Amino acid sequence: NANFPFASQNPSSSYADREPWYDFSYGNVHTVVFSTEHDFTVGSPQYKWLERTLAAVDRTITPWLMVAGHRPMYVDTAWPGTDIALRANVEALFHKYKVDVAIWGHNHSYQRTCSVNNLTCVEEHNKNCAADDIDCLKHGVQHFVIGMAGYELNPIPDPKADYMMVTNNDTWGYLKMDFKDEYELTTTFYSDADGSVKDTFTLKKTKAEVAQYHNATDGRNTTVAVPATTSSTTSSTKSIKSIKSIKSIKSIESTTAPLAN
Repeated sequence: NANFPFASQNPSSSYADREPWYDFSYGNVHTVVFSTEHDFTVGSPQYKWLERTLAAVDRTITPWLMVAGHRPMYVDTAWPGTDIALRANVEALFHKYKVDVAIWGHNHSYQRTCSVNNLTCVEEHNKNCAADDIDCLKHGVQHFVIGMAGYELNPIPDPKADYMMVTNNDTWGYLKMDFKDEYELTTTFYSDADGSVKDTFTLKKTKAEVAQYHNATDGRNTTVAVPATTSSTTSSTKSIKSIKSIKSIKSIESTTAPLAN
C-alpha cells in the first residue's frame, strides 16, 4: 500500500494495480517475497511471476531458498485465514522448486512447523529412506510464523495442530537465522523481555539433497526462467535499496541477523 513505496514502481497507481512482490539474494540465501494480499491463484500474474522467479534461482550460488509472505500458509489458529487458499494454489510450487524455508507474519505469535508437505510431516516417511535416495525422500518446507514483534499477542489453540512443533504467545521477540553453510540452518527465537532463548532449531540438508541442485536434476523448466538478478518489475539493486528502508526487513542485510515481523 501507499505506506510502503517499495511495493510499486508507480505509487500513484490504484492498490489493485500494484505489484508488491520481489526477490533478492544475500550471501547463500535467495529470498522470494510475494503478496498474500493480492491474487496468487493459479494463472494470475503474481502466480506466473512466482513460478518464473523460483525456477530462475541458481542453487549452486544460493543453495538456500526462502519464501516470505504476510498471511501464513501454515498457522495454528481458530480464526479464519488464507492458509487453505495458499496451500491449494502455491504450495505445490514450493515443493516443485524445493523451497527450504517459509517465513510469515499476520498472526501475532511465534510458531514453528515440522518439515511439512500438504499438512503432513515428512520426517516419518523420510526416516525409511536412505540419505542419498532422492527418489524416496519426500520434500518438506520448514514454516515459521514470526509475528511476535510487539503488537498484542494472539490466542493459540490447545492442543497444537499435528504439523505444528512449537507455538508461543507468551512473549514478544525476534528470530535469528544463521545459514551456516549450504547444508545447515540454525534458528533461534529470543525473548525481548530478557534476551532468553525460547526456541532453537537446526535444519540440515544431506549432500544428496544439495547435489540435486548442482546436477540440475530437480525437474526445473529453464524455459520459463528469468535472469536471477532481476525481480519482477525492478532491478535487484533497486529492490535491495528499497528493502533497506523498511525496518522489519532490514535485518536480512546479514544472514545471521534477527528477523522480525
